[in-house]
Amino acid sequence: MLFVLKVIRWINSIKRRLFGRSLPHWMSDGLGFLSYFDFVSFAPTSLLIILAPGHFFRRVPIIIRSKSPIYKTPIKFVTAGCTLIVALGYLLGKTWNLTLPWSRQEAIFEVSVIIISTPIWIFAICVVNRLLLSLLYCFGDNPLFRNEAAIPTSFSTYRRINFAHYIWSMMYFSIYAYFSMQLIVVVVLVFSIMLIGSLNSTHGTAVGGIIFILYSAAVVSCLHVLLLRPYIELLKACVVLPTKRMNRIKCIEAKSKFDAVKRAVSRFDPAPSRSSESTLEELVYDSASEFMRQLKSAEKEFGADDKRRRLSADQKKALIQERNEVFTEAFDIDGLRAEMTKIRGRERIVKMIESVITAIEIFRSRVEKRVWVSGGKS
Repeated sequence: MLFVLKVIRWINSIKRRLFGRSLPHWMSDGLGFLSYFDFVSFAPTSLLIILAPGHFFRRVPIIIRSKSPIYKTPIKFVTAGCTLIVALGYLLGKTWNLTLPWSRQEAIFEVSVIIISTPIWIFAICVVNRLLLSLLYCFGDNPLFRNEAAIPTSFSTYRRINFAHYIWSMMYFSIYAYFSMQLIVVVVLVFSIMLIGSLNSTHGTAVGGIIFILYSAAVVSCLHVLLLRPYIELLKACVVLPTKRMNRIKCIEAKSKFDAVKRAVSRFDPAPSRSSESTLEELVYDSASEFMRQLKSAEKEFGADDKRRRLSADQKKALIQERNEVFTEAFDIDGLRAEMTKIRGRERIVKMIESVITAIEIFRSRVEKRVWVSGGKS
């Protein structure tokens, strides 16, 4: 990505040396028209969608307003993507002398249908993905994956969508998803050939089992990295008000560290030996330190998310109420205080636990104060 940006800056510097800061009107008009079909500059936008989808989709309104010279606006991205599809199809047909089983008109119609129907088929893939993950929860639950997989299949997400932001973002995602699906099909075909070859070989079922596991992992990884993760980040960027599940995701790491503190405190014995007491004190101290770091990280995530929102007073009230419910669920302060009553004689540990409780209360108040309302900061 950095290499592509350096190349673009190098081209811009040469352009400035030849023509100065402003291009002649005849060239700027011609380049303005050609930019709708320039698929070379298609790469930076596509790479950013893959590498930092959350950052990109949050900036879509800014890209539309400022018309960035690096990233294409939605309509230019669609026209450049369609040009690239036509160019690749022509090159493949000429290189391998292929006779395609459909006409040019049929191909254009099918590509158009795939692009326009992206919201439908990506929703269907998300539903299948969630069902598959629900089967895997029998072997082990991952709260982060479980909550993320539920975002695109939850109707509460779509009720809070800013549809203007969503439509412009889907114009980017539809073209990007079309090319991603081609890559996923290639991966599926390659690993299918490997799987069939290993099953027909004399290596036995062990190698076939390993190939099958690799095959499944490759397909799932491609689907998640290339399609599902960008779409989930798109939805998170387009909602007017984050859902409870989105707020819960930001607290997952901090919640796991809080639970570690609570478990460490619950292990204290009323009459322990000196060595076991010092070991448990170190465990509580380490868990509390990790929790403080994760809490600061969560606070930054909430701050970055709230910085771009402008909410009405009613929306702010609803957001704060939902977040308080999430924080109460994630950080069981009453349960930690109940555990603390069992170890009142150990002042150092009690002070650590009190500092953890104080940090949670400060965290909640800071997150609440950083919510902006339309017309100024609350």
